[in-house]
Amino acid sequence: MNEKPAVSIVPEGASRMRNLTFQILAVLQAGPADGQAILHRLRELGDPGPDPSLPTLYRSLRAALQQRWIETTASDAGTGPGRPPQSYRLTGAGLQAVEVEARRHRELAALVLGPDSTLGHPVLGQAEAGEPEGR
Repeated sequence: MNEKPAVSIVPEGASRMRNLTFQILAVLQAGPADGQAILHRLRELGDPGPDPSLPTLYRSLRAALQQRWIETTASDAGTGPGRPPQSYRLTGAGLQAVEVEARRHRELAALVLGPDSTLGHPVLGQAEAGEPEGR
């Protein structure tokens, strides 16, 4: 079998982004939002994985803040008793990072949905009996 050398679709020097962080940045493209609003939108998107807990969401937000992909801004809605109101917005670096990650996802999808893909084939694209779809 003739195997091609592995080619990274992540630009040199770029950080690999966790899926939850990618989703958060994608949500913030619509405009600033507080943690609860981000979580609500993520649930609306219906990612097949389990819903992130608030601590997991805020860890991802802190990581995105450290990468300077997002920044905090004053908000009318508070984040809880005793906490100052704050929301998050995408920075220029965050917009660039989410676009790079979206291209990476598109290229990965192209590998799956390429010309030899069985997805969409009337028989081969269906999950085997007893097998959950998406696996």
